[in-house]
Amino acid sequence: SINFLHLQTFFEEHGINATGIYEGDSNIQLERVNVYFNEAHGGKYVPRALLVDLEPGTMDSVRGSRIGALFRPDNFIHGEIINNIKTGKTDKKL
Repeated sequence: SINFLHLQTFFEEHGINATGIYEGDSNIQLERVNVYFNEAHGGKYVPRALLVDLEPGTMDSVRGSRIGALFRPDNFIHGEIINNIKTGKTDKKL
């Protein structure tokens, strides 16, 4: 999916591997890494992203990818919750 390719590009451009470890070779990458990533415990970098789609399948493709484990489960919003948010019928806090 385009979403996954976009995310993968962020990882590559900032020198972050699939486990969230910086493996880049440029100080500029580290200076700008926090535009798209937060530094987590143990020096790992995790994406600063909220993934939203009506189709859960697109989220499953990211979850099942080599970078999927770096996303927290609440970073994925899909399906019925989107319709509920749109109509104001939710108790979920975003």
